[in-house]
Amino acid sequence: KIRLIHYQGLDDWKLAAEFESFQKRYAQFQWKNVKTARATFEELKDLTADLENPAFLVCGPPAFMKSARKFLKKQHVPSSNIHTEEFSPW
Repeated sequence: KIRLIHYQGLDDWKLAAEFESFQKRYAQFQWKNVKTARATFEELKDLTADLENPAFLVCGPPAFMKSARKFLKKQHVPSSNIHTEEFSPW
């Protein structure tokens, strides 16, 4: 099962059509778009509630990544289940 949460601060729906297409083709894929100025990651609790020992792949800028790691560690997610790719604007 694959769950994707896309956090965005702006109204940019360029990826929505692609995510919707994946969701129609693959029953194991679900996605949720969250428009917010600052992610709280609370959505992760509900989206992963039915998964046993989920792994997380988190991508984003440094401040986002720091918040995501902090949230996941508070949820007792083992470090071995947290995979990250940090990026910075050019």
